[in-house]
Amino acid sequence: MATLEDLPAEVVLLIARAIVEKRDYNSLLSWSLLSKRFATITIPVLYGFCEHSPAASADILLLEKTITLWRSIILSCLSQTAFPYALYLKTLNMGALHRDLLADIAGNADMRNKLFGGPHMSKFLFQMPMMGTTRTTRARLPPLEFQGIIDAVGHTISEYLKRSEEIVGKPAALETLEGNHIRANLLPVWTRCMPRLTSLQLSEGSAIQPDLGTAIAEACPQFREVRCYMCIGNEVDQDMAAFIRNLPQNQLQQFEILSGNVLAEHTFRALSERHGSSLQIFSMQIGNSGIKAIPELDRCSALRSIELDFDRLMTDESEQRAVGAWIEKCHGLENLGIKNAQFLGHILKPVLESDEIRLKELKVDRSPLAGENWFQQLGTQTDLEVLEVTTPREDYNWTRDEPGYKDLAQSVQKLHKLKTLVLRCMQIDEAQLENIITALPTLRDLSWFTDLAYDESLVILQLAPNLQSLTCYGTSQFSFEAMRDFIQTLAARKEQHWGFRFQVLNQYGVRELKLSNEEERFLKMEVEERLGGTMLLTYIMDEDEMHEDDFSD
Repeated sequence: MATLEDLPAEVVLLIARAIVEKRDYNSLLSWSLLSKRFATITIPVLYGFCEHSPAASADILLLEKTITLWRSIILSCLSQTAFPYALYLKTLNMGALHRDLLADIAGNADMRNKLFGGPHMSKFLFQMPMMGTTRTTRARLPPLEFQGIIDAVGHTISEYLKRSEEIVGKPAALETLEGNHIRANLLPVWTRCMPRLTSLQLSEGSAIQPDLGTAIAEACPQFREVRCYMCIGNEVDQDMAAFIRNLPQNQLQQFEILSGNVLAEHTFRALSERHGSSLQIFSMQIGNSGIKAIPELDRCSALRSIELDFDRLMTDESEQRAVGAWIEKCHGLENLGIKNAQFLGHILKPVLESDEIRLKELKVDRSPLAGENWFQQLGTQTDLEVLEVTTPREDYNWTRDEPGYKDLAQSVQKLHKLKTLVLRCMQIDEAQLENIITALPTLRDLSWFTDLAYDESLVILQLAPNLQSLTCYGTSQFSFEAMRDFIQTLAARKEQHWGFRFQVLNQYGVRELKLSNEEERFLKMEVEERLGGTMLLTYIMDEDEMHEDDFSD
């Protein structure tokens, strides 16, 4: 009789990966304990995806799981575990060590002891001197020296990764290094121990220095991605440029700076001259100096995805035309996102009109639409699958009587491949909603705004054959019966709507319209049990909350 032990390794591996995708770590751990054969297959999968480990929180069980994970990784580097866990890591998330573990256990003596207890782990415990007293109590512990702990753990892991060939006969699996506070002088040392490194993700880009580029060029032939949250400093533009130039030519494929930075002419020119043929993803918040340096990116013509977030409302026409001229050269562009720019026609019209550019995703965010002139051209991009247009909150009341509304509405209806549509920019009445649902049979995710939505909107929306997510941002007066019928209509063809997410964010809370607790529980249970999804219902003008305020001090 066949047993689990008879399953081919390939099948066990597929099952393990499926369990990880569901974040069911307990089940995967149970599988790994069945036998040594199962352990050798499943444990690399478990630790290879440890960047998805349970986030630390007030839940002690989650904290203990995270502690166990990090202890096993560190102790494996000291040859104190049955398996070389650290060699299975695909992501070394030093930021999570600081953010999700050390910060949460800093004031908990029991949790600190669970992590640092024992002769092998105690050497990783770095503490700052107590101020004002010489006595340590459970209520007042010495502060953890986070930087010292991170330095020691990172050094131990990187040195162990360097020995991977002699331990298991192949390079360590590590592909991504992520960190909040990694010292600039340590980054080149660590990366030289990571031959499969492809991605560097840092909170502060000022840690990236020229010698890091040299180290990666010598030790990491598959490296291709830089992501930073911030990049601030007097010399950071020059340092980032030197780092980029020290990488092998046309190696970098992805460059992202998510928040405040002063990168400009030097960095952009280095990207253009050294990686213009390889760079495919460029995402960046653009400051004043960055806007003026956009023309330096003119050789980056292989881009497939561009996201530009201007840190001030960009209104200068010449700057906008320069941005549009650069983007228009990117003939392979598929995804485009623009945030915080007025008079977008100077940027978008040449791009939308281009015969060489066939966008699949367009996102316009925090950009006023009044007076814009690119709406007709939008309808020519018939390969679009994702369209998101969001204006500042004060501009939501854009109605059919204003110039441009009709052009935008008609263009949307021509985008027959759309799967995701977010329109937080205009009033969409029931007639317009019906036109959208009729014209876009592939639509799966819809978010829309209207001044006041009634039951008739749900009657129209239940006709959408493939809807999987619905969000009403506008004020609504949906009755219990209409929401129940809407949910049950979708449930009758649940194969198309399984996993449905239903969000009503501004339901009137006056007494005759507010649902009872029983009605609300019923609707949420219907969505969960019959559609495998979730429902969120929030109120405005909630009279119950108003009355509660009457009794507050």
